[in-house]
Amino acid sequence: MSMPSISTYEYFKTVIAVKFKLLKGQQQIELGNDVSFVLNYEKNSGLNYDISISDVHGDIKEVSVIDNNEEVALIGSRNYTISSTELSPVIMIKVTYPFKRNQQTLVTYIFEVEQERIKLLKLGEYYEEKFTLPQFDALIFTYFIRSTPYFEDGEQHPYYSLFIKNDKYDIEINGKKGDYECYIFGKEPVQLTFRFDIDVIRQQLKESTATTSATALEEESEAANVEPETSLQPKILKTLQSQTTFKDAILVAFDGAEVRAHRCILAAVSDVFCAIFNSKKSENPVKIDLEFAAEIVEAAVGFYYGQKDVIKGNENELLQFATKYSMAELKTKCIETLYDTVTTENVCDIVTLAFDNNSDSLKEKCLQILSKEKSKIDKEKLQTLPPSILVACLTLS
Repeated sequence: MSMPSISTYEYFKTVIAVKFKLLKGQQQIELGNDVSFVLNYEKNSGLNYDISISDVHGDIKEVSVIDNNEEVALIGSRNYTISSTELSPVIMIKVTYPFKRNQQTLVTYIFEVEQERIKLLKLGEYYEEKFTLPQFDALIFTYFIRSTPYFEDGEQHPYYSLFIKNDKYDIEINGKKGDYECYIFGKEPVQLTFRFDIDVIRQQLKESTATTSATALEEESEAANVEPETSLQPKILKTLQSQTTFKDAILVAFDGAEVRAHRCILAAVSDVFCAIFNSKKSENPVKIDLEFAAEIVEAAVGFYYGQKDVIKGNENELLQFATKYSMAELKTKCIETLYDTVTTENVCDIVTLAFDNNSDSLKEKCLQILSKEKSKIDKEKLQTLPPSILVACLTLS
């Protein structure tokens, strides 16, 4: 079965106020993300209005009108008469529709000027350093401090400028894309505001690391006397896993056991590991402490060396591992395996995982079993389920 991709949309039930201006008319309701509908209204008698909806576009789950503190669904061309106390009433419409997640992020960085070092610069000289954006260890910027002249009353004085290279990622610095430059005034720090979309940057980091990883993998294959292939064939992966010489990442389980791997492979399949490696480029090998048992770490690593049989029996723990370290393929395979193994005996455990990991297909299957076969399920287990899951189950009944 094919699993749905993780969505960047979330459905919310939202109340919208609409004020009628005429005795009869239409109000176009635009909700963003190509979602819209038309609210039709017409005064019939007294202060009563007939209302209905039409021209629905986008994935709207529900539209209802609130009348006397009750919700009445407006389905298709169905009309509903609402009572009013004024000629131009304000009615409340409740709509369930998708909102797109906004991943725009603002990060402020205070650049402190190194006064002692800047004094060592002579006219026409510069020095080069790097800084890492706070809370985003993978975003490392190279900057230059340059000594340039300025003139006042006919006299030449030293002047300094800050130049930041910004050509790798889609990031704005103080509202400007690309390289950034500003002057340094005395001892005052420079305030820098970085604006970017986390999803876009995550993809750019992944693509950048994947290019580097492919080159490194080819070099390691040659060193192991393995013919480089255009793709990661099982034979190459098996050979690489059996070697220890070129493994430059050590994953330490919570009991202290060490699992070795190639950082180029881990970085290519995990944004989290990619960020960690980018922040520890000078370390070789890189050691990373994990909060998982050794057998789960070995299984997760083995999966990306071609061992597809490691999932069965470890689905729950591997799903948690894949979610924590953003390993999409492993997560999908775990959910597929769980989907095929749901029973009345384990449904209470699996439905919680389905909700925690936002898997629509797995949630739907679990909820169907909870709803239709409730009498076969352990009552004590049912009582341990979170209220949100029980409510979702009731709505299906």
